[in-house]
Formats: sequence, structure tokens, C-alpha cells
Amino acid sequence: MAADQRKRQKKLERRAAKRKERRHELIRQKNRGLGELLALASGAPILHARIADSLGVEGMGHVLISRLLPKDRVAMAMFLVDSYCLGVKAAFS
Repeated sequence: MAADQRKRQKKLERRAAKRKERRHELIRQKNRGLGELLALASGAPILHARIADSLGVEGMGHVLISRLLPKDRVAMAMFLVDSYCLGVKAAFS
């Protein structure tokens, strides 16, 4: 009987360790930083891409890109672009 109880105890310990690891993983996912979230979003499919008409005419305008994330969320980034001189002047996400 002692051997069965040891096996049972080890099995219970493995289950507890798995539960603890799952809990830690959920906490890690909830507390991701902005850098991690943006890195994940870079691989998501593009939902919208818009370029302002003023970019071609005046040389300066906004570019908007949105990506579809899991769980029906959307990541959006907007850039102020100077096509004649500096390139991207400002970026917002």
C-alpha cells in the first residue's frame, strides 16, 4: 500500500504543478507590455490600410494601418509621413 500512496502523491504533485504553471501563464498573458503586444500584432493580418490624399499632393499626410487580433480585437497605428524630406515624423499606436 505504501507504494500506491507514493504514486498517488506524486501524481497529485504533478497536477498541482501543471495548475500552477497554467495560472502563471495566464498572468503573464494579461500583464504583457506594450512592446510584446506590438510584436504579436506585427504578425496579424492587416484589416485596413489608408493613405491620406494630401500625401501625394502636399508631400505630408497621415497613413493608418489596422490589424485584426485574436478575440475580435484591433490594433491600430497612425503615422505622420513627410514624403519629401524626413519620412515618418510621428507615430501613434
